[in-house]
Amino acid sequence: MGGSSLGAPLLPGSAMINVAQDSPPQSTASVQGARLVPGNNDGGEHVSEPKETVGEEAEARRARRGYGTLQLLRIAQPHRSWLYWGCAVLLVRLPLSLSIPHWVAETIGCVARDDLDGAYRNVAYLLVCGTGDAILDFWCVYLFGAAQQRIIRGLRLDLYAAILRQDIAFFDATKSGEITSRLTADCAEMANDLTWVFRFTIEALVRIGGILAYMFYRSWRLGLLALAIVPVTSLINRSYATFMHRNQEKVQSALAEANSVATEAIGAIRTVAAFATEPSEHERYRRRVDVYFRLIMRQFVVQGLYYAMCNTFLINTVVQGALLAYGSYLHREHLLDAHVLLAFMLYQGQLQEYFQNLFNSFTSLLKSSGAAAKVIDYIERRPRYAHGGTVVIPGMESASSAAAAKRYESSTREVQTNRLWDASIDGHGGGSGGCAVTLRNVFFAYPTRPETEVLCNFSLEVPCGQRIALVGASGNGKSTVFSLLVHFYEARSGTVALDGVDVKEMRHELLHQRVALVSQEPVLMSGTVEENILYGLGAFAHAADGDDAAAVEARRSTLRARMIAAATAANAHSFIMHELGDGYQTPVGERGVQLSGGQKQRIAIARCLMLDPQLLLLDEATSALDTESEAAVQLALETAMVGRTTLIIAHRLSTVRHADQIVMMHAGAVVEQGTHVELMAKQLPADGRPSYRHLVGEQVESGSR
Repeated sequence: MGGSSLGAPLLPGSAMINVAQDSPPQSTASVQGARLVPGNNDGGEHVSEPKETVGEEAEARRARRGYGTLQLLRIAQPHRSWLYWGCAVLLVRLPLSLSIPHWVAETIGCVARDDLDGAYRNVAYLLVCGTGDAILDFWCVYLFGAAQQRIIRGLRLDLYAAILRQDIAFFDATKSGEITSRLTADCAEMANDLTWVFRFTIEALVRIGGILAYMFYRSWRLGLLALAIVPVTSLINRSYATFMHRNQEKVQSALAEANSVATEAIGAIRTVAAFATEPSEHERYRRRVDVYFRLIMRQFVVQGLYYAMCNTFLINTVVQGALLAYGSYLHREHLLDAHVLLAFMLYQGQLQEYFQNLFNSFTSLLKSSGAAAKVIDYIERRPRYAHGGTVVIPGMESASSAAAAKRYESSTREVQTNRLWDASIDGHGGGSGGCAVTLRNVFFAYPTRPETEVLCNFSLEVPCGQRIALVGASGNGKSTVFSLLVHFYEARSGTVALDGVDVKEMRHELLHQRVALVSQEPVLMSGTVEENILYGLGAFAHAADGDDAAAVEARRSTLRARMIAAATAANAHSFIMHELGDGYQTPVGERGVQLSGGQKQRIAIARCLMLDPQLLLLDEATSALDTESEAAVQLALETAMVGRTTLIIAHRLSTVRHADQIVMMHAGAVVEQGTHVELMAKQLPADGRPSYRHLVGEQVESGSR
């Protein structure tokens, strides 16, 4: 591969085994609240109602009046054809539905006049209208339901794509449970309220218009009386809608916090079990759920008062009583027929119901806009540093159009095919000699703690093919160097480059094809051993559109051969075939829990070797293993390092003494650099400053105890 920038688009982080960093703190910046302390309420924390904290840009967007509502309407745009058809069917259906109370009243009028033929005729009209209403109602439900599910699907895909392209700092500051809550509950609520609000708003407007026209046509006096209650209910509805909008944001944030606690505990269930902290974890979750419970119960109290006041008392009692009393008076004065009064009573219930639905539609829209604002904040959040770069395949334009994207994919597939055929991953010449690494005058602080400099004027030059060891006490920036090289973060100032090209100028896919990170605790994906080894190939591992059977079989055969070669080089093929029941088709479990630490590490190394990277970053790759597993993994790493530039972090100095250069780090800077022999020949600093010789002495003394 050399210094060329050839490669195929891969899944995000495809060449990585795990996120390596100097443990940036997990901030709770996204949802504010006191930190949980297990124990009883007297000695524990006070869990306050969550208050969402967003960036200044998101806060400014939310401050704009109607921002969330406008975003909801924008979300519906791609699916407007389904909504249009649903609305069209609804408009055809509504006259049929509206006529049913009229035919009921007319039938009663005919019965009162002993007009049996007229009664039967009206019943026939009622049956025809009711049947048509039922058939069209089915299509309304189907079309609006289809629109709803399409909106949910599109929204979740857009949100997930936005989440995947965020910088690592976003995940440092945002709880995974909150992200999951936005992806599931918020998206579903938004789509549900958005689609049905179209139906109920149109239905309410048409029904209200039709009923009022009918009422004023039959008796303008009773029509005015039926409308008299509307201003009162409008004021009540406005207050109710405002409350629901504000409270729903708190409800969604509280639910996200509860999900965060549960997700964290379930993800670390072995740690929970190891420390027997199940009761305290249950207490943590209970406190978060109690916050949600209090908010939702407050909402139900307000809802109960609202429906009792508007529906039960004002509409169903006061208005109906007034209509009956005044209608009876008009009937006595021969100004109104009895069957017309009956029609008024039937329509009056519908009139108030659909006024209620109209206001509820706007209430639901306002309620959903709270969830929409949070989801859109995620979708529109701009990463501090983008995945895309300006360095692309020579001769290929940026894939900004569909045609260019297709050409780009075709080219990268061809390049990747050639690399799979030509790459040597058997320990003899892999990585095409490696790449040069340059870090010059680098300053860096983690975004979650910007006041603490982790790297201070750090500089390091690594020639192609050399093995460089970074040593020093924990917390001095060694893993941070790796995080900058894989572009998890960007330096505040200075240069981080491979073969003279700044990593922030390289395409995300190309960078992670050239650089592989092996960390202390590898993460495997749920699936089989084969799927995990091929994971870094992304879309290339699957057949392309238009491939014939021969091409598919050739790709499968190539992948199989290279996978076995990579597993053999990683010292993994033997245990896969002899210790795992189904060989390469053996499921590894979530995060690889079905395998031992050494087995996971060797599969992770094979995953890296499938990409034939130029630069290997080994971050304490064997420190968590037993002696036997460490020997097997170390043999795999020795094979993997041949023909590649390698940077090694190890606290066991016996594993780095044969490195071409050893770099001693302290307080984010280089304090010593040289070979093992050169550094051991140096005198210990008189001022007590950390040195490599002092570090070796401490380990020798510790091992002799």
